[in-house]
Amino acid sequence: MIDLLKSTLAIFFVAALVACNSLSDESLKGYEGPSLPLEEVSTIQLQMGFSSWLSVNGHNITNEEYGEIQLLPGRYNLAWSKKFAVSALLVSSGSDTRDWSTVLDLQPGEKYIIYCDRTTGHGYRTYSWIEDSSGRVIWGEKLFAQADEYDKAAAAYNAGEYDGVFQVFMRFAEQGELNAQADLGTLYMHGHGVAQDQEKAVYWWEKAAAQGNNRAQGYLGDLYFEEQSEYHNYEKALKFYAMSARQNDAVSQARLAYMYAEGLGVPVDFEMAEKWWESAAALGNENAAQNLVRAKQLGLID
Repeated sequence: MIDLLKSTLAIFFVAALVACNSLSDESLKGYEGPSLPLEEVSTIQLQMGFSSWLSVNGHNITNEEYGEIQLLPGRYNLAWSKKFAVSALLVSSGSDTRDWSTVLDLQPGEKYIIYCDRTTGHGYRTYSWIEDSSGRVIWGEKLFAQADEYDKAAAAYNAGEYDGVFQVFMRFAEQGELNAQADLGTLYMHGHGVAQDQEKAVYWWEKAAAQGNNRAQGYLGDLYFEEQSEYHNYEKALKFYAMSARQNDAVSQARLAYMYAEGLGVPVDFEMAEKWWESAAALGNENAAQNLVRAKQLGLID
């Protein structure tokens, strides 16, 4: 067996070419065949710093061993983790480990750069994102410590002060920040700080929702649920409430339960209603807890 490639410079740019695109125990070995031109392979570059690791199809790679890996094009399951040093006032241990995962279809000749970062201002938060070789964010949220600016804009919006908020939300949304995309959609929907445009609102909500943002999913659920909305569609409302509910959004869970109980966009199903009422109630939603009690009193559920 050939040992893993290692050297004192491995952390910067040591490439490990694989001979197949489904990783096995021997995939990340020194490649003894003919060199492959870069346009025929996909490159993953790690910009995560120390105390981090990457797993490709279950094969663990530490950032201390490799700064780059090269794979044959194809679909890969990526998972990575980063330990952040934080104030003991925020986390008693003085460190905080965060995990992320996704599936990527790697293209030949393309480079994918994985980043991790944390904010330093209002409310400690961590972020990770993946850029392609052009600098375009193709997964995750890119904020760096600029998040202070975004937090201030969000606070101004919540206080009803809209001047300059749209410009900040738009810039962060275009960088791929999912909450900014959701918030930008809200600005467009209500015409706060920008001309009202429901189509643009739906565009940004759908963009964020498709990438897993539960707030945008909940907003779309509300939009399609509202009977007076030109977008009214119970089936779509059910779809987006379910997406958000699966991410432990209590409001979406309560509304999803209501739709099952009333048969809105779906056949009446009190077992599903009970499931989501219980879940929402456990998360502190009072309406769900009350509806659960009423349903039991009426004998609709056990």
